This record gives sequence, C-alpha cells and structure tokens, in this order.
Amino acid sequence: MNSLISQVETLPKTSSRAELEAKLIEAHAELKLAQQSADLSAVATLARLGAFEVRLIVPSHVAPTGEVRFWMELYDHDRRLSIDSVGDRALKDAVIAAEDLIERATTLSENPHSWRRPT
Repeated sequence: MNSLISQVETLPKTSSRAELEAKLIEAHAELKLAQQSADLSAVATLARLGAFEVRLIVPSHVAPTGEVRFWMELYDHDRRLSIDSVGDRALKDAVIAAEDLIERATTLSENPHSWRRPT
C-alpha cells in the first residue's frame, strides 16, 4: 500500500482537512511529473488569497531524493518574494503546515502591508 494513502487514512476527516490532503497529494503528483520532464521551476498552487499564494514547490536547494516530500512556501506576488517556507516528510505534518500558511495568507490578504521583510 502506498505510504501517502495510508497516512491519509489515519488523519481526522473534516471536509477542509480532507480537501487540503487531496490538494497536497495532487500537487505532489504534478510536481513529480514536472520533475520527470525537467521543469525545474515547478510550482503547484494550494491556495491563492489576493496577492498571497500558498504553494507546493520543488526548491533548488533540496535534492530531489531528499527526505522532504512536501516543500511549501507563502509567496507574495506583489513583492515577488517568498515570505516563509516549510518542508515536511509526512502528509499529516504537511497538512498542518499548509493550514498555518493558508491562515497567514488569509490574514495578510486582509492587510497586505502588515508584514515587513526582515532587514
């Protein structure tokens, strides 16, 4: 049995969590296909709230065979930069991280100038 599928079966099934799990699995599959076709800039959107996007990416600084399966970032399209990123191996941890990033994107979309880039 696929380890991703078995991990999904152990998580509580609220509709939003189940939908996010499905999006993560689908995005992960899309990125794997993109890697096979040598598209190194592969990105799969999980949520977009105004100028802020939570997305699954293939980072250039992590080897494709590394331990991290799900690398996500919170991206600001207006400023064209990543605000934060996180990598997780387990699906259940990735769902929790994605929920956190989506919550932050929601807050930021309501007040896009509320964050400052560290100097």
